[in-house]
Amino acid sequence: VGKSVAKLARQHKEVKEINDLDLVNIEVPVNKKLVRNKRQLIDYILTNTSVLEDQIGDIEVEDEFTFIEIPMNKVDEVYNAFADFKSGWTKFSGEDFVSPRVRVK
Repeated sequence: VGKSVAKLARQHKEVKEINDLDLVNIEVPVNKKLVRNKRQLIDYILTNTSVLEDQIGDIEVEDEFTFIEIPMNKVDEVYNAFADFKSGWTKFSGEDFVSPRVRVK
């Protein structure tokens, strides 16, 4: 039964198999209040995942969420990385943003 269902699905014009490298649009819980610009998000993805820059498609930062196009085989990795995203993150911090400390004399 499984083979016949798959065959019927392939014959149907609206069904498309998704490759591991096909770009898919995912929603991450990062909004306009947390993000300075799209470059910050690209740097975050490059620093915290194995995604390459040329594998990142469109990025749309909305009021409540951000939509990012990435390869299908990187979806879980990117979701997990954004679970730790903090406002003010920079690629030079080496970790989540830490408020500057002022020495008291």
